Amino acid sequence: MEEYLQDLKYLANNFKNATGFEKVKTLLKSGATPAATTRKLEPEAFVICVLRSENIAGANMLEAPKTIYQGCEPDVVLTDGTLCEFKSWKNNPTNEEEDEEDIENKYNMGQSMFWNFKNGHTGYNQFKAYLSQSAVSNLNKLRYYFDERKITAVDKVGFVKTIFKDMLYNATANNNQGGLTTKDEEVFQVIWGNTALRGNVSVNYEF
Repeated sequence: MEEYLQDLKYLANNFKNATGFEKVKTLLKSGATPAATTRKLEPEAFVICVLRSENIAGANMLEAPKTIYQGCEPDVVLTDGTLCEFKSWKNNPTNEEEDEEDIENKYNMGQSMFWNFKNGHTGYNQFKAYLSQSAVSNLNKLRYYFDERKITAVDKVGFVKTIFKDMLYNATANNNQGGLTTKDEEVFQVIWGNTALRGNVSVNYEF
């Protein structure tokens, strides 16, 4: 509780003038029950925890609307234009995280959010939408934060990296020679369509 109160104080001191501050306050006051409101409160609490732990001192916008960034709603837009997305995901199956968007994207409730993301469901279209934004002129302009407290894997960083890798690369394709997935081809097309990002992506070839 003391840590949470410190997070709230840091939020008030550093972000009270940011667009969306009032919306964040509303989400933080949404309550712990029922489960529908918990899914609003807990992820928002994770956002403000990271803001303080990373010593992020300012932002232009919090909880940005889709009307500004088509197809995605950045949780935080930093003063330099960097878009930040926060995921409070478990790496084990849970029914509590299902919402209408998940259903539309054929979310599999028997699998984790990470599995669904890797397989092109929850969060995948959002990921592509981020890569299409003109504000993302290089990959340093897009940040993803994952709540390590919800990931039970021993190597938490390695686990998240593997999810992204498996989404884009199939090691068993072409008679175990490896190959790109259909999602990688989609992501490539999105990057290619973002001319600012296209010129700032380097490719490392491994043989």
